[in-house]
Amino acid sequence: MNIFMKACRAIRALKGIIRLQALIRGHLVRRQAVASLRCMQAIVKFQALVRGQQVRLSGAGCDELKKCRRGKAT
Repeated sequence: MNIFMKACRAIRALKGIIRLQALIRGHLVRRQAVASLRCMQAIVKFQALVRGQQVRLSGAGCDELKKCRRGKAT
């Protein structure tokens, strides 16, 4: 009976360790996902900034801006 009790305690301890590992892994995965999303947001923001500059500096961008302004005036 004593061996059985020790085995049950050992199994319970292992289950606790496994739960703790799962919690830690989940936290690390979430943290990595947040970091990836922030990087993607920064890239998209930078792309929009560059695209806006290109449009403003090109002749076609000026034409489009004039069309938009005319459209709002009427």
